[in-house]
Order: sequence, then C-alpha cells, then structure tokens
Amino acid sequence: ITVSDPLPPVADFTASQTTVGAGGTVVFTDISTNNPSSWEWTFPGGTPGTSTAQHPSIVYNTPGTYDVTLIATNAFGSDTITKTLYITVENSTSIVIEITDGNDDVEEFNSDGSIYYDSSDLELCYDGGNSENQHVGLRFQNVTIPQGAIINEAYLKFNADETDNTNLTIFIEGHALGNSPTWSGTNDVSSRVRCSNTVNWVNPDNWTADVTKDSTPDLSAIVEEIVDLSSWSSGNAMSFVLYDNGTEQDERVADSYEGGNPATLHVNYSIPPAQAYGPLPYLT
Repeated sequence: ITVSDPLPPVADFTASQTTVGAGGTVVFTDISTNNPSSWEWTFPGGTPGTSTAQHPSIVYNTPGTYDVTLIATNAFGSDTITKTLYITVENSTSIVIEITDGNDDVEEFNSDGSIYYDSSDLELCYDGGNSENQHVGLRFQNVTIPQGAIINEAYLKFNADETDNTNLTIFIEGHALGNSPTWSGTNDVSSRVRCSNTVNWVNPDNWTADVTKDSTPDLSAIVEEIVDLSSWSSGNAMSFVLYDNGTEQDERVADSYEGGNPATLHVNYSIPPAQAYGPLPYLT
C-alpha cells in the first residue's frame, strides 16, 4: 500500500493562440496538476476580465500586450501562475475589393498565349467551347493593406455563371511584384513571376448559375508574401493567376467584370502594435 501526502495544485495553462486580431477570441486550457477543484482567472484587456471556468473563452478588443493569471485551488491549497505579456492583440481590419476594369480579369489560352479581355464569363480553367486549357488572371487595384501587415485570412469569391459539379483542381498563385501592372501582350498571365506559395482549390463546391457565390481556400500565405515585398505599398495593385494541370476537361464558370458580377478579394489583416502606434518613448 502506497500512501501519498495530499498536495496542492501546481497551476499552469495554455492558450489556443497568443497573438490575435482585435475582436478575436482566445480559449485558455487549464493544465494544472494535482486535480484542482476551482479556478480563478484574471484577464487584463479581456472580456470578461475574470472567470471561474476551467477552460474559459476570452475576447480581446483592444490592441496591446497582456498578462494572464490563474489561481488553481483544491482541498489542500492553491497555486498562482502569471504569464507576463502572454497575449498580444493586434489591430484587425477587413477589406473587400472588386475587379473594377474589364482589362483586370482575363483569360489566356495555353495553346498560343493569346489573351481574351472582354468575355462575359471566366472559365476556371478549361474553356469547353474552344476545347482550350487556359490561365485566368485577376488584378485588384487599390489594395489598401500596409506593408508588413499580418494576414489573418484572404480568399477570392466568385459568382457562378454556369451550373457545374465535376471534379477538378485549380491552382492559385500570386504575382510576385509589389505593384502588379495591367495584363497585356501574349503569354503575360502565364509568364509572370509567381510567389513561392501555391494554394490548391480541390473540387470547388457544386455551382448553380446565378445562385452560387463560392470562395477559394485561404490565400493568406500568398497575400502576406506580396505585402512583405519591399516594392509593396498600401494602395498598390495585386494579381492572382489561376490555372489547371493543362489536361483538365472540367471547369467552373464565373461571371467576369463584363458579366456584371466580377470576382472579389476578401482580406482580414492585423497591424503589429509597434507598427500601429510607433515605438514607445524612451524611459529614463
């Protein structure tokens, strides 16, 4: 028979994320040992500011860096842990940008590199009418994201022009230039230097003409790669290239600018506190 001395808890916890955009939620998980039976949390800068739940969810609305304190208690005592400057809350902004020029959403035939500027729709990425695989170029003007911003989420959204439900994979890449120019000239879509990140859009949801508004997977890695370029400035243009493996004979057909419902770019980004507010004054 082994008899152990009763022990108070040893307080400890983890967080679902330690950097969050303003308005974001952090879930805290108690990992204290020795079976605590009650918990007292303190969250400066959080809502609510205190909690007695074992695993509380806290919303942070104000940019800054905050401590978190947990007191874990059982019948034999209590223990306190404070993690200093543990949660960083950054400015968070959402923007939606629409294609605003017919020359900004284009189709380039793989066979000869010719570019079609004024179609009422965009075949992603096989043109069944012409039996052509193609690259689609999308250029968004006046993208107001500061250089070096942290991209929390980004995606493209399309309005379905035709009903499609076949299986296919569409590859999405970004033009690796800080201010992407208008598409022009043979092979201009397929020949542009791309970002290192590629996103695979596998089997987009079944599309119903004039009903479905489908979104791509998250493109935040691509967008962040572009806004981290030294040539990027807020208000510049950003471009994306969509293509298939060159042998697909399936498609998703979206409205274009000429079709009246152009693609939109959706981005949620944060600005690190030091960037948002400038350096702290030197203290003497």
